[in-house]
Amino acid sequence: KPSKWNQGGYDAVYLVPAKKSITFVQITKADTHAFKTEYFKRLLVTIQTVWMLEITHLEICFLVPSDRAQTFKVLSPSEHGLFAEYFVLGRNGK
Repeated sequence: KPSKWNQGGYDAVYLVPAKKSITFVQITKADTHAFKTEYFKRLLVTIQTVWMLEITHLEICFLVPSDRAQTFKVLSPSEHGLFAEYFVLGRNGK
């Protein structure tokens, strides 16, 4: 759990059980942003084990001001391989 308002992994979650889909949204105006994967994975595990919902489609969306969209960078994940079963290449194959 974040100890400050600006920590953690996401600002919003959009869950569509009928489509087995979840979208995490992170809003920032910074030039770079940390990718703290443990927060995302913790919610995914809760949804799948406690709520008994199968998730087959995962999206992680970083919303940035349009003037930073071309230069914005997401930093390396805090833990690698946590989303292997959901992985699909994003914009520009990255």
